[in-house]
Amino acid sequence: MASSLDLSYMKLVRFTFSLIDCWPHRDMKSKKPIPLANNKFLFCEFRLTLPWTKAYRQLIIDFVENIHIFHYKGDSDYSKKMHYKIHKVSTYFTIFLHVQMYSGIILFNITPLHNNIKAGLFKEKVSPNDTIAIELSLYYDLPFDCQENLKAYFAVFIFNFFVSFVNTFTMCINELFISLIAIHLWGHFKILQYNLINFPRPKEIKLNISYDEESTITNLLIKYMKQHRVATDFLSKTVNVFGPTMCLYYLFQQISECIVLCEICKLDAEALGKYGILTLVIFQQLIQISIVYEIMSSMNEKIINAVYGLPWEHMSVRNQKIVLFFLQNVQVPFNLRALDMVPIGAQTMVVIIRTSFSYFIMLRTIAYD
Repeated sequence: MASSLDLSYMKLVRFTFSLIDCWPHRDMKSKKPIPLANNKFLFCEFRLTLPWTKAYRQLIIDFVENIHIFHYKGDSDYSKKMHYKIHKVSTYFTIFLHVQMYSGIILFNITPLHNNIKAGLFKEKVSPNDTIAIELSLYYDLPFDCQENLKAYFAVFIFNFFVSFVNTFTMCINELFISLIAIHLWGHFKILQYNLINFPRPKEIKLNISYDEESTITNLLIKYMKQHRVATDFLSKTVNVFGPTMCLYYLFQQISECIVLCEICKLDAEALGKYGILTLVIFQQLIQISIVYEIMSSMNEKIINAVYGLPWEHMSVRNQKIVLFFLQNVQVPFNLRALDMVPIGAQTMVVIIRTSFSYFIMLRTIAYD
């Protein structure tokens, strides 16, 4: 494989992004696989305006060409092992999310159709007084009647499929990309931690004797400092690009979780068929991003301990200064706040879920009273 895009899950990610024109084909000078896809016709979706920005497109390019763990698998045996591990996790994660998306879209739209067929949508009416309450996945105030006209009904049915498709992909693919970035950055930090823990030690420890008269130790320290800077800089770019989106995403989670809980609380076949997968996806997306970034955030302390564990006491004064500078850099906490206000992690996840259930219980109590 010559490129990270040759990996199976990256092909799927590229294709999925291309369906709603969120892949920077022009910037990467690649052929567009879906010629008719154009997000400029879907500008009402806030997240679909992100591909218009240069920062978003450059973020994808940097991830594919520079950050992807594929480019580092030849550095060492541990890097190769970490590449395979990240590849498996990313593949399973990508496939699982796609199965959720397609299942949710199909069930959300097919359930009302199934109910209409059971009610006799395609059967001749027994008497003129018979009426069928036509169900739709989404309802509109239309200038024509789709209750009596089958052609109008199926036109709305197909349109609802399209709307569900666009909204589902818009809701999920950015979370997929953000999660993949976090997984790969976690891999970078794990490789860096391993390299620091296994940093070359002096063969004989003697008082006041330096073991790095040559430039080997200096070059290694500078190399690891650059690795840390590249990973943290890309993390900051990711948070800056997706900052406004993440704030709106948390607001969307707060509202949508209350709605789907109210819809699914009936626990009948219709509610579970129409909203079951949707509820699972909404909660899973929030938990997934929060847990992934919480795990990556925990690497900060591990990197600090690994740098402090370097045999700095046996280095020359010059290299001790480099280690000190390195230690100062790694002590800066990761910037995991959307718009520098909302923390991205488990704490925010718990608050949103707890608040959603509180609102749901309140609304359910009011409804029954």
